[in-house]
Amino acid sequence: MLTALNVISPPSVLINGKPCETLSVLDRGLQYGDGLFETIHIVDGRCQYWGEHVDRLELGCEKLGIQFPGRVDLSKDADSLIRPSQMGVLKIIVTRGVSNRGFRINPENPPNRVALLAAQLQYPAKYYSEGVELVLCKQRLGNSPQLAGIKHLNRLEQVLARREWDDEYQEGLLLDQFGRVAEGTMSNVFIIEGQCLITPALEACGVHGVIREQIIRKIDTLGMRIKQEDFTKQRLLEADAVFMTNSIFGVWPVHSFEKRSWEPHPLIPRLLATLGFPT
Repeated sequence: MLTALNVISPPSVLINGKPCETLSVLDRGLQYGDGLFETIHIVDGRCQYWGEHVDRLELGCEKLGIQFPGRVDLSKDADSLIRPSQMGVLKIIVTRGVSNRGFRINPENPPNRVALLAAQLQYPAKYYSEGVELVLCKQRLGNSPQLAGIKHLNRLEQVLARREWDDEYQEGLLLDQFGRVAEGTMSNVFIIEGQCLITPALEACGVHGVIREQIIRKIDTLGMRIKQEDFTKQRLLEADAVFMTNSIFGVWPVHSFEKRSWEPHPLIPRLLATLGFPT
């Protein structure tokens, strides 16, 4: 069971820097999923990996041709919502804004910017000490190199995948259209083979998670190598260990998947400490 820390009810919301909880029904984020989002972990009143999240948001705006709101305004939103010593989750949404009907884009259209502060979920300690149960999803990720890497608002594949199981599993594994391992419904996936980590390249689908990128940059400090390459479900089943990552829970070792089970790898607590998560 998940519990909430520092419950914020209702969630605190800013739209374009002002307290508000409504958007126009003509907003393209609502009509077409035309936008991006970031979900940021708040620890002791500070946004973890703020710069990395904003960098990815800016890259996503560039890829989609949406005007980037600017770092100053985004920082002001965060400062307005977050109290000192607060724990929570900050979600930033940027849409292409309001437009008339039709898919055609007006490049001069001003974007809408939403900042939403919500309570932090506290995950059971055993998810970290013992690991989580992983299930294979029937839903697969479509290939779209233009969208690969960014956190766009179109999450129907993840929504449909999450419908496939109840709470006996903590995460679902998604394959791409060619049957290769891609990611979790809300996380990135890594396997360990000896002294090497392998994570899917994600050149045609999936999200380049902030924690994924941090591991890629920092893993050599822990005496390990890393490869970004595609692999099959069978290779995952034969791995020495498997773990999932995202910006909110950090790193979860996988305890079981299908008929295979693993013991938590000694690398996991070292990774959590290196990434700034409690161990």
